[in-house]
This record gives sequence, C-alpha cells and structure tokens, in this order.
Amino acid sequence: MAFSVKQITQMLEEYEKDCHTGMDVAEAAKEIFQYTSGYPYLVSSICKIIDEKMPQYGKVSENRDLWDREGIAEAVKIILKSNVPLFDSMMKQLDAYADLRNMIEEILYLGRQISFSPAEKSISLGLMFGFLKEENGHAAVANRIFEMYLLNFFIAEDI
Repeated sequence: MAFSVKQITQMLEEYEKDCHTGMDVAEAAKEIFQYTSGYPYLVSSICKIIDEKMPQYGKVSENRDLWDREGIAEAVKIILKSNVPLFDSMMKQLDAYADLRNMIEEILYLGRQISFSPAEKSISLGLMFGFLKEENGHAAVANRIFEMYLLNFFIAEDI
C-alpha cells in the first residue's frame, strides 16, 4: 500500500486545520511524495520529524518554513542519518538475497537499466519487499529516500 499525493494532501489539510502553520498543503504533499513515492512509513516519518523534531533544532524561524521544500529536504536528511528500523530490515534482506542486492547496486551505482519482469526472481523479491518498482519498462528503486540511503551505503562500502 502507498499513499497517493491526494491522500498526503488530505492528511496535511487535517494537520493544517489543527496547527495553522500557513504551509502550502498541495506543494508540501507533492514534495513529500517526490521523496517517498507514498511509502507510508517514510511519509509519516517526514511529517513526524517536521512536527516534533525540527522546531527543536532551531533550523528555521517560523513553523510554516518547516513545511517548504527546504524543510522537507532537511527532514529527509535527518531520516537518512538516523538509526531507522526500516533501513536495518532493508539491509538484512539485501544481505540475505545477494542477487537482489547486486541488481539494486547495478541500477544505482552503475546506472544499468534492467528490463522489468516480475517473473525474474530478484525483481519479484524487490517488489515483495517494496524496494523496487516498474518505471518506463525498467526495474527502479521504489523511492528517492531508498535511492539516497542505498547509494550512500554502496559508496561508503567502496571506500
């Protein structure tokens, strides 16, 4: 299951009714979707960080600034630097399924385009775990946050 932009917009509209941040709800929803492709845990994490943690960091002066492009990008950075159980689980699955890991590494690190075929075992596993999706007839990493996390991991591993 994934949230659509419309569903994220509805959630943010409810939040805005309660908190009156002055955010551009439609733009914030689109930006969150750009990073998450609607992955529920990641959508919720971005919103939780902006709501609960970022005001404490003092990175922005007014609440409405938290919900703009830069605020959302800052929340993503915090997620990528955090000890997130989702990422731990992802790495365990990639360690257990070396072919899937190699495929994702080739897609991200080498830019290889792999034809999308759910019958192919690694693609099927990637779909089941939520790591992959079909994009323009090719297998692609499911969302930008996963791309960023995994690419950072593969680069660090090669150093």
